[in-house]
Amino acid sequence: MLEFLAGQLPDSRILLVGTYRDTEVSRDHPLSKTLAQLARNASYQREELAGLDAGDVGQLIEHISGAEPSPEMVQAIYEHTDGNPFFMTEIIRLLGVSRLSASRPADVDLAELEIPQSVLEVVGQRLNRLSADCESSLTTAAVIGRQFDFRVLGLLSDEISETQLLESIDEGLDSHLIQEITGQRDIYQFSHALVQQTLRERLSTSRRVRLHARIGETLETLYGDDSGDHAAELAYHFAEAESVTGTDRLVKYALVAGERALEAHANEEALDHFLRGIHAKDLGIEGPGPLSDTESAALLFGVGRALAGASGRQNLAEAFASLNRAFDYYAGTGDDANAVKVAEYPMMVPQGHGFAVGLVARALKLAPTDSPEAGRLFARYVLVMGLEEGNYQGSLDALDSAVAIAQRTGDAKLEMRSLAHSSRVNYWNL
Repeated sequence: MLEFLAGQLPDSRILLVGTYRDTEVSRDHPLSKTLAQLARNASYQREELAGLDAGDVGQLIEHISGAEPSPEMVQAIYEHTDGNPFFMTEIIRLLGVSRLSASRPADVDLAELEIPQSVLEVVGQRLNRLSADCESSLTTAAVIGRQFDFRVLGLLSDEISETQLLESIDEGLDSHLIQEITGQRDIYQFSHALVQQTLRERLSTSRRVRLHARIGETLETLYGDDSGDHAAELAYHFAEAESVTGTDRLVKYALVAGERALEAHANEEALDHFLRGIHAKDLGIEGPGPLSDTESAALLFGVGRALAGASGRQNLAEAFASLNRAFDYYAGTGDDANAVKVAEYPMMVPQGHGFAVGLVARALKLAPTDSPEAGRLFARYVLVMGLEEGNYQGSLDALDSAVAIAQRTGDAKLEMRSLAHSSRVNYWNL
């Protein structure tokens, strides 16, 4: 009937509008043939209704909940639902007004949020139409991540052939559950994060943990010497599999991932990685007793640097607490080089708060006299004495020592840094 009517429309004053869900129309569905016929008609137009834009999400949240959402909440819900209005509506209702309000920001991890039953039913209907092989393959892919590599999926799916796996991928594409990533060969992505989350939650905890372990070990072998470039991915999988694989590799990759994030000035991401390692080792930033190993000290040094990049006096207090514990370990084990490295780290110095003075003073006792290390510490001392202690003369004395070492060793950068620090102290003291 539709094909017949379409042939009559060009000469009539009739507009015919039809809608369908592309997720329900596979290649062998009767509508596919009809759509191909309609495409030949000059009066035929097709419009794809995509998800809402990120800018519209905040309006929808406020309309449904009556609360103005925080920008972080808007972005989190948008990324979690890809702008799908139905998914967003159900998530918003599940969160409730108090957790959405910008005046009462909540730290909500949507990935850990229980999926609304209504969404489970809709996604479940789509998944139930899959073949057993396809559902099994996509479930494994869902544990790999929102994006997954066909090579990795193949290594994990040793119970089926590559041909069968390709057929499963094609079936997932036809069902619009996954999509190809443009310009990246053999890389696929789930169409919605909620589809991935639903598949993951169909697994028992025991199976999911063991699958994360297999994925981590497979990726470690696949990446080989380049594992450091994928440290964040490996840290995630070994964290999820901690009860099976232990903490060694989790801590190893959390450290590398944190350092890589700091290099990219991604302080919050770096902090997440370092804290993951700290929790695995059952440490605390200000915990009692000395640290047990070098990894613990490195993690706390990382936490201190990551917190230093965030604003807020409380962050600075925690940052220096981390640095002090790391310094204590290095100094106590005779690792003077790393102790000095901790003390000279160029953190912001708040006026009137003695966070860094004691740390630098202790480090100066470890550095050889007139050495480059002593010069860098004296340059730091210029700042902390002048701003933290309000000791202007002490700052000038440190400046003389730093500049003397800089000129003796020909270190122009050290001399400039010392003078720059002194200029801040001079300004503060008018």
